[in-house]
Amino acid sequence: MILRRVMEHVRTQNWFAVGIDFVIVVVGVFLGIQIGNWNEARVSHVQEAEYLEQLRDEIASNAHMARIQAQFVDRVVEGGRSGLQFLESDEPCTSDCERLVIDLFHASQVWGTGFFREKYQETNRRGIPSHEPLRLNVQSVYSYIVGWDTVNATPPPYREQVRGYIPVDAMTLLWQDCYEVLDMANEVLTYGCEDALSEIDLSSALSAMQADRELEHSLRYWVGQNEYARLNYPELIERAEASVDAINQHLERGE
Repeated sequence: MILRRVMEHVRTQNWFAVGIDFVIVVVGVFLGIQIGNWNEARVSHVQEAEYLEQLRDEIASNAHMARIQAQFVDRVVEGGRSGLQFLESDEPCTSDCERLVIDLFHASQVWGTGFFREKYQETNRRGIPSHEPLRLNVQSVYSYIVGWDTVNATPPPYREQVRGYIPVDAMTLLWQDCYEVLDMANEVLTYGCEDALSEIDLSSALSAMQADRELEHSLRYWVGQNEYARLNYPELIERAEASVDAINQHLERGE
């Protein structure tokens, strides 16, 4: 219709009307492009908000896991220190030997579940968060996560060494009642098998462990690694909580 009108104005040489028609066409095209851009930006904004909510939930889950891991690492270190005290001495175990074996077993544990990173990897590929300060905030959390998952990727030699000394029947009790997995992800170390272990002769196993200088060396190394984690978990938890708050504030502002 507009083309027909332009042609009519050209035929009658009504150049003023032709100019008006031209302006109308240009403005119409411009507004169409702008509306398309506005709609695209609105859809993109809504999608980013949805991805940010998922990322926030993943970070919150990682913070929860880190709190449980911190308790887990505390037990590994405490068990390791107890085991080192025995291995470094020349005195045989005369009391609470069941608890000592549990400590040595707990010290051999490696957290088997990695932190969640799927949503971070997906949002990072999409350039989300697009807000640079928020992006750096989130990256500071996952830099910690990647580092500790790397430490856990390879079990320490101590793990295999000490378990080679513990009788199979004792290992069965240790796995049954002194180790637990909650929610299919969170590992808990307890002393629930202590009474049952008293029915098993552990003296020869403990003597063999005490005579193995390499076992002492390996345990000392692993305790040191977990001490590092013990010092850094509070920082990870603090960063994760701050990142969750930052995402919530960003979403509330509608940025």
